[in-house]
Amino acid sequence: MSDVTCQILADVTGRTVETVDSPQNVGAVGAAVIMAVGLGVLEDVSHAKKLIPAKKTFIPNPENKEVYDRNYAVYKTLYKNNKEAFKALNG
Repeated sequence: MSDVTCQILADVTGRTVETVDSPQNVGAVGAAVIMAVGLGVLEDVSHAKKLIPAKKTFIPNPENKEVYDRNYAVYKTLYKNNKEAFKALNG
């Protein structure tokens, strides 16, 4: 994912987003962490941070969330008001 996408996700959700070095392997790594917790090798999932360092961290910006929330509200209104027109245009 791009840095811009990660920052948008952080802003919209209000949660910190971290990326890892090899995102293509994140599914397998996540499965291994769950298995390690199940087998008692790790106490809980939060201990995985010691084994899987974050490459970048994106902190939510509350000012951006206000803008995204406002624009999303406008989008929903536009979609609702134009739904029939789009249906007519697409056959």
